[in-house]
Amino acid sequence: MKHSTLQLFSLSTALATIAFTMAANGATTLYDESADARDLTPRSELVFTKIPSALPAGTVSLVVDIWCADETEETFAITLHGGKGAEGKLLGEAKPFGGEVNIFPPKGSQRVVFPIGYIKSRVDANALSDITVRVIDGGAPCRFGVERIVALAKGDKAPEIVTPPLRHVTDATEHGPDFAKFKEECARGDFVIGMATSMENVRPRGAFHWRKAEKIGVRLARGEYESVQILVAPNGKDLKGVQVALEGDLKPVESSEFEVQSSKFAATNVAASVVGYTESKNPPPFPARTARGVRRGPTGWYPDPILDFQKSCDVSGTDVQSFWVRVKCPRDQAAGVYEGALVVSAQGAKPVRLPFTVRVNDFEVGRASPLPLAISFVPHGQHGVVATNEYRQAWKKPEMVEAYCDFLADYYITWDSLYSGGWEGPKWDMLLRLKEQGRLGLFNLGFWYWAKSEARFRGGKGLPKFREHYEKAKELGLLDHAYLYGCDEEPLRYGTNIAISVKVLKEEFPEVPVMTTAQDKGLGVDDSPLGQVDIFVPATCWWNPPQVERARRGGRHVWWYFCNDPAYPWANAALEGPPCELRSLMGAQTQKFKPEGFLYWTISRWMAEAPIKSGPFTDWPAASMNQFHGDGQWTCCGGPNDMVLPTLRLENFRDGLEDLWYARTLEAIYAARRRVEMRPEEKILKHGGEVAESDWNRRAREALAVPDEIVKSVRDFSVDPEVIYRWRNEMADLIEEAGKKE
Repeated sequence: MKHSTLQLFSLSTALATIAFTMAANGATTLYDESADARDLTPRSELVFTKIPSALPAGTVSLVVDIWCADETEETFAITLHGGKGAEGKLLGEAKPFGGEVNIFPPKGSQRVVFPIGYIKSRVDANALSDITVRVIDGGAPCRFGVERIVALAKGDKAPEIVTPPLRHVTDATEHGPDFAKFKEECARGDFVIGMATSMENVRPRGAFHWRKAEKIGVRLARGEYESVQILVAPNGKDLKGVQVALEGDLKPVESSEFEVQSSKFAATNVAASVVGYTESKNPPPFPARTARGVRRGPTGWYPDPILDFQKSCDVSGTDVQSFWVRVKCPRDQAAGVYEGALVVSAQGAKPVRLPFTVRVNDFEVGRASPLPLAISFVPHGQHGVVATNEYRQAWKKPEMVEAYCDFLADYYITWDSLYSGGWEGPKWDMLLRLKEQGRLGLFNLGFWYWAKSEARFRGGKGLPKFREHYEKAKELGLLDHAYLYGCDEEPLRYGTNIAISVKVLKEEFPEVPVMTTAQDKGLGVDDSPLGQVDIFVPATCWWNPPQVERARRGGRHVWWYFCNDPAYPWANAALEGPPCELRSLMGAQTQKFKPEGFLYWTISRWMAEAPIKSGPFTDWPAASMNQFHGDGQWTCCGGPNDMVLPTLRLENFRDGLEDLWYARTLEAIYAARRRVEMRPEEKILKHGGEVAESDWNRRAREALAVPDEIVKSVRDFSVDPEVIYRWRNEMADLIEEAGKKE
């Protein structure tokens, strides 16, 4: 029921009256401040009590508009309080949809929305007390207040407000000094040219780090990808049509380490693409490791999509443009060092030649992931993302299905779904394609829920679908790659119900492992009702090595995962943090802590209204899950064919798995050498002698243990690219040395 003029109470002030007033659009206005009556006193906190104690019947959301009179972009938090006990103590606090953290708009208004579900689950909706707004992150006091409060029923629309565009004040302040130093160190004719590793975020208009573009090169194994970033900015004059390109084929270099090869490293294996940027318009709820230390990432433009369809762009003002130079090493490439040059050019400017080398290691990485993966890729919509955009259906075009499949496989990912696979079914043709290529990973037969009873679970719609997919997988010879995933992050209070589902699944599909992220910190041991689960997947913040070992001794497998949480100090894929975090997690951290697999909920939560057609500054939204930037969105979509596009984070995901391939290769060699040396060593030890460990064995053992300098714990690890490169290159050296001795 809507209320047109139901007077609730009057304020002592004549400046504002709180009444339920129906606006022309049907919304019910609870408070509307006169602009002339604003309190312009700078403040750090406002406890606003001019709200009704109860919301109108039929309210589905509460809209609160905040005004700011200053030219600022300070961060604020807003919460709704209500429900007080006999002693007047606060009983509840509700946050708006998307989180409590927002930005004061410069001389304008900002809207936040509290859905009724959020309110009722946290406070007493019939005993509201106040709305509290406070400046956070050490921000300066500013002039702000509550402009309007509106209750919306189903179908209502709130009055329109004009929110001024953010000017990203923090970025502008921090970018200037960095650019001045960059220009001073790296100016070359019409250009300012630097470089960065593939593990770093280089923000075009914010704080950034760079290196001098002196020794540019990559080192990689056969079958591996490795990248470097070339940074280009104008040296006082705007640049048109800037591009970075390989001068030609790379020529072999005579070296004492390798036999002289007559082959070349073909230019077709090196591609330089424009890095695209997405605009963060709201601060994330968590701090991150940024170019200015650990803090809540400021709003502004962040590098993310790699625009493989775009090779050149204009660069103006003090913008710093990154070009992603990706090298792919053929599996039949001769080991050795190859040299040539990258050329930076623009219209009307004298090109700059940058010496460039590629070193090919004398071994090969695997074709499939060295670690079992369960990762969703659902480009047509999932988890509240409605598939209304035409571009979401691009993958259905016959010529695009294989292209999408091969793209994912190039990043060690099998096209799969944790959640909808049970109803749509696995993509059988693509699974067979990957099997033939030797690149097939795991796939889900269906998503299962906890059961109220065994009879209801057996009589539901899910089991017949699972059986259909099970029989198909068996017929195609794919059953050894199948799993059944369910009870996503369910609390252990449903453990008895979860156990019912697991029991039925184990009876019906005995060869298929049952996997869950249900929150059993005991991992199925002790008195846990989930003892029949095959694969437990705790969050990285719950990784408990002693408990993991106990679970494994009991025959269970233990993977790990993350999503928007845990964030800093644990590794995450947040847009604001260095993509190096993901490389560390998939490589060094996996090697050190030995999870048996990795799960991620989706890499295709595409929230954009349209695909990316040009860059570098795109309309692709940074926010992918409420206020979280990058969560669930490791890919984008764009170009003339609406193709999948990688992000810096996806590239680092693959790089981490390739680092893990180095470790797995070295482990195999080390184990073989230990077996050969074991007998003579045992004889020496039996007679009281000492065994002198060879230098190679010691170095291999230390590298495989992952030194604390690289990873000390899941909360404490290095994001210094040089540290990770040293570890990776040490493993490569050891593998090559072992090959020469054999």
